[in-house]
Amino acid sequence: MCRCIKLVVAAVSFGTAFGCSSNSSPGSAPEAREESTAMVIDEHELEHAAGNVLNILPSHVAGMRIKRTDSCPEILMRGTRSLMSSNDPVVYVDGTRSGNTCILETLVPSEIHRIEVYPMGVTQRPGYRNSPNGLILVFMKTSDL
Repeated sequence: MCRCIKLVVAAVSFGTAFGCSSNSSPGSAPEAREESTAMVIDEHELEHAAGNVLNILPSHVAGMRIKRTDSCPEILMRGTRSLMSSNDPVVYVDGTRSGNTCILETLVPSEIHRIEVYPMGVTQRPGYRNSPNGLILVFMKTSDL
């Protein structure tokens, strides 16, 4: 099971909606707090994972849906926001923003050190821009980050 980390930001936390609060009952309304929640999947969980990153993420991130298409997969973490533009989260691999979600189909889980998923799209990590559709940060084992 992945672990949740709380990061202090000036935003509302929806950690309970993703099963990360220890002081709420499951299914209760999100609590307003001064923090944001990241789902962290570490190398020990990725070590023996089969397939690619897209096969792993939905089992670790509550509410994540993946729709396979002829081009890049569509990933929804927060519901449909727009009919005209992409609803996909922004993906970074070792600090470099990917142009689309196709990169997640090519990454080998055993080569990844850590994946951080921010369903609310808010992170305080320097160098990463917030996104209304969520963020997926991938850190490879060969990275210096």
